[in-house]
Amino acid sequence: MQSDTEDFVSDRVQKILSSSSASLSARELGVRLRMQHMRVPDYEINRNLRSLLREGQVAFRRGRWTTERGLDSPQQERLVNAVTPPPLSHEVRNLIGWEEASVQGGPPLGKPKQKGVTVIDEPSPTPGKVPSVRWNMFRRLLAYYRQCIVNDGGAEASAYHNQIFEQFLYLRGVGNWYPKAGLRWRITLPLGPHMAPFLRTLDKQSQGNSLVLGYPLQGVFIKKRGEPDLAIVSPIFFYNVECSVTRGALVVESDDPRPEVNLRWIEMAFSKNPQRQRSFLSACGFINRWQPNDEIPMTERGELLPGLENLTSALVSFQPEQVREPLRLESVPDKPLSEPYESGIYNRAVLMVARRTKYTQTLLKELAVIAKVSDEELDQTALRYIFAGNTEKDEINPEKELAHEEIVADTTLLNAEQRRAVAALLRRNVTVVTGPPGTGKSQVVAATAANARLTGQSILFASRNHKAIDAVFGRLTDKEERPLMVRTNSKEDPNLNYTFRNAIREMLSIPYDPTAGERLTRAKDEIISLLENRGRKTQYANLVADIATRLGEMEERLAYLSMELPDNMVRFLEDNSQDFPFGA
Repeated sequence: MQSDTEDFVSDRVQKILSSSSASLSARELGVRLRMQHMRVPDYEINRNLRSLLREGQVAFRRGRWTTERGLDSPQQERLVNAVTPPPLSHEVRNLIGWEEASVQGGPPLGKPKQKGVTVIDEPSPTPGKVPSVRWNMFRRLLAYYRQCIVNDGGAEASAYHNQIFEQFLYLRGVGNWYPKAGLRWRITLPLGPHMAPFLRTLDKQSQGNSLVLGYPLQGVFIKKRGEPDLAIVSPIFFYNVECSVTRGALVVESDDPRPEVNLRWIEMAFSKNPQRQRSFLSACGFINRWQPNDEIPMTERGELLPGLENLTSALVSFQPEQVREPLRLESVPDKPLSEPYESGIYNRAVLMVARRTKYTQTLLKELAVIAKVSDEELDQTALRYIFAGNTEKDEINPEKELAHEEIVADTTLLNAEQRRAVAALLRRNVTVVTGPPGTGKSQVVAATAANARLTGQSILFASRNHKAIDAVFGRLTDKEERPLMVRTNSKEDPNLNYTFRNAIREMLSIPYDPTAGERLTRAKDEIISLLENRGRKTQYANLVADIATRLGEMEERLAYLSMELPDNMVRFLEDNSQDFPFGA
């Protein structure tokens, strides 16, 4: 009986894939099955898809499923490719393997041909210089990261109500018109003279703005005496969308609708109660929404995105006093609010130009500056050991064990693992030291700084929090507990602001003591001599330990061989070992 049910589900899945002009994800298949009054769990859908994949009945490409016969011709393959991928730039497609990487010496990439108002202009290479192939991966990853920031960086959407048809449009919604997570969404708006200002606004957009579809609408109306009234509208929830003008219509669409909350609205609505704000976000599903799933790895997200229905219900529960008209998703009018209106939440949907947050805009600008850096400058950074590969002939083999006894002076108590980490920090170009709290990471950093100063190297220690600096700073002191390093700032002392000007002034004002300099030179030479001596002894000790290990292995082999020999033969061989040369 169970086999018949599985065959029936597999047959339905094949029919849905055959009738679809585009490939589908497992979640989309589940939605279409439910539309046919079949409630099949996601794990059963994935099990049937895997079975059909083994039989060669379906194909899996880029996280989506299609029938094999649906890809018989190159034209059909191009159709699937044109529909399924998200709108990423050419560099990102190369990075994730969706397109063949451009060969060296080919035409310049230029600006990505991507529709929508959130396109990032890729920086052009420096005139007269050909970008190095060694940095291709880094530049592609940078472009992909910038695109991710644009898609998920957050935005603030609001406009004056008199900016209708310039900064925003009212949308009419009937039935299931709104986006749903995991399903591609699209609407078409006929062009007309009334949309000319909005189209001009879209043409002027930069990477600091984005286009959003918002619902419901928060309206604020403030009547002023002797001045014009102030009317502002802001969508409470919105989806980042893209648009293009084609055949006399404005096409607005989203391949992967993901709801967001308007940062400007939530700051105003819950400014006096952060705990209630967190409860609201949790009720909406924006917090703690990750769930485990049993889908095929790398094909579906284990993330349960909230639907607009759930978001609206949570909003009505938390802000019932602000709702000025019933929120009915299935019937949204496009009639503008009549001024003066009462401040509150209205059953309206808008298409609005939103502004990226200040943090997002700044980060995008900084990444754009990094993307324009020449290869010569990148070669001078630590990034070259990660992205550009090693080009130095005398680079130490990472697999080779460093003689830490000869490199590291025990300025503080260190075990063997910590001393190896210090040796790697001193001798290798890039070293990552990890470990849970209490394992001695700060001890390693302090020992590294002290040893580097003994060899005449300059040290700059930085951290994103003051706690790590406190841990290292407290360890680098002399016998009189005086600090051996200069600190430029402190959480406990906000007035501490030590600059290069202060450092130069101190160096010029403090008298030089030639006797102390000679003592320091002799101490360094003595330490280096002691380290070299300890290194030689360590080599001898390692050699003795290696020989002892080899002798033990030989003894074990001899004992194993003698097990099969008679006792009298073993005694004869031991008594006459000189007659049987081992070297032979």
